[in-house]
Amino acid sequence: MKRSTLITVGIVVAVLGVAGLVFGQIPYDRDSATVELGSVELSAGVQEEADIPPILAGAVLVAGLGLIGVGATRS
Repeated sequence: MKRSTLITVGIVVAVLGVAGLVFGQIPYDRDSATVELGSVELSAGVQEEADIPPILAGAVLVAGLGLIGVGATRS
């Protein structure tokens, strides 16, 4: 890979790691039930959150910093 590509990918990965540490959860919507009454359709959505383990976010941050380091030292 080119030097600038490694640094750019490293920055993106490091930012994702920091975001995982700062926010800790990813909210998402899930449809739980759908009822059809003739031509009318009713559905209920539930908002849930997925937890991001801090150890995983820290590992992603370290991996991003490693990619930045490798890109910076490559000639």
